[in-house]
Amino acid sequence: MLIVVLLAWGYVVLLMALAAALAPDGSAWAALRVLLGYGLLPMALFIYIAGSPLRRKAARRAAQRAATGSAAPDAGGHAAGGAEPGGVTAVREER
Repeated sequence: MLIVVLLAWGYVVLLMALAAALAPDGSAWAALRVLLGYGLLPMALFIYIAGSPLRRKAARRAAQRAATGSAAPDAGGHAAGGAEPGGVTAVREER
């Protein structure tokens, strides 16, 4: 849903900048100001505010992992994979 909002707002800002550039007294400088002032800066602020719950959740998960000490290499909760193809098999030495 957030992507749709950003795409729609970007489309509106692009049309505004195009209108500012193609107006009889318009310029490329005015179009650039519209793109930055109405487009890039508000979108960046929106993404930052909308992403704060995700950042908070990731920080909480990292703190929980650090507190429980589950930093073991295979603590990911995934099933172990099979041997890689083309690997070298172990050979027992004879004495």
